[in-house]
Amino acid sequence: MIVLFLLLAVLAGCGTKPTQVMVNPDTGDGKVVGTYSYGYGVAGVAAAAGAASAQQSKVDALKEAGYIEIEKVASTGIHMNVKDDLAKPVITRVQGRSPAALAGMQSEDVVVARDGIRVKNVGELKSLPRLTIGQEVEYTVLRKGKEETFKMKAVSAKQLLESK
Repeated sequence: MIVLFLLLAVLAGCGTKPTQVMVNPDTGDGKVVGTYSYGYGVAGVAAAAGAASAQQSKVDALKEAGYIEIEKVASTGIHMNVKDDLAKPVITRVQGRSPAALAGMQSEDVVVARDGIRVKNVGELKSLPRLTIGQEVEYTVLRKGKEETFKMKAVSAKQLLESK
């Protein structure tokens, strides 16, 4: 399971249509790795005939490559470097007003279990099932030599981005 948080850059020039953000949560770097703008933001103007189908084709290609809509990504608000599968799962940042922050998690906490399943490294944490929005989550962390457990519900990553 990848605990993941996404950083979103505002796309300029997207006209009046909403921006659709596509991300690949399996990359594990906690950043938006792909964005796609529907409507007027695609190639400047999407007023030409056939532009909608071209946009949908690009979205379909992103989905086939493992990207999903940001609205479907669940998060608890913790950030960690998950590129090195053998590294300890150390929390580098807890987003303010996130479920993790409200539960009391802190940066420098080391995740030792999720939902009662012990993990030794980032790879084991990433191998757990991906969180779903609304899922009850329990993290056990090591903080200053003592284990502490925190319970929370995963929320939409988009919701957390909008609450900044």
